[in-house]
Amino acid sequence: MDNLARGVAAAVLVLAMAGGAGAEEAHCKLYPKVDLLMNSHDLVGAGACKAACVETEGCTGWSYTPHTFNPKTGPGQCRLMAEVGEQAENDRDYCGRI
Repeated sequence: MDNLARGVAAAVLVLAMAGGAGAEEAHCKLYPKVDLLMNSHDLVGAGACKAACVETEGCTGWSYTPHTFNPKTGPGQCRLMAEVGEQAENDRDYCGRI
């Protein structure tokens, strides 16, 4: 599979996962009060990011930004926080608190 086909396949998967976010809060982004517990570009979808927060000791909030059509930057960015400093509305991101 060439790079373009891989990129399109990854984007379709990300959009499908983002569209089925379910219980996650959509359209918000959390910012940490202090340093992040984890910053990952390997997780796919808001559900995987939330699950990582549930499994990470001390995690109280998570924020997921899906990427589009750029396989060099990974499928998305998952940020886990011990303390949430601010929540902002965002048309593209997903977030939640544990």
